[in-house]
Amino acid sequence: MIVLTYVLVGHIVTPTHTNTHARQRAHHHGRPDRPPSMLTSRAVVLTSLIGFVANAAMFSVPFHLSTFLQIVEG
Repeated sequence: MIVLTYVLVGHIVTPTHTNTHARQRAHHHGRPDRPPSMLTSRAVVLTSLIGFVANAAMFSVPFHLSTFLQIVEG
């Protein structure tokens, strides 16, 4: 149980810290991590939209599934 707690906390804290460090470094140098011109690429826009729709679907499944099961099971 203790090991699982350390693993979960490590996965939550580490990406947040890394992202904060990257943002501070980018702000310090006065340039963004990714160039804004990247958003003009069709491939980037398309894959971003696909990723957004897939994430929206994955996050909505538990809510719709719980409502469906409440109706079916009573």
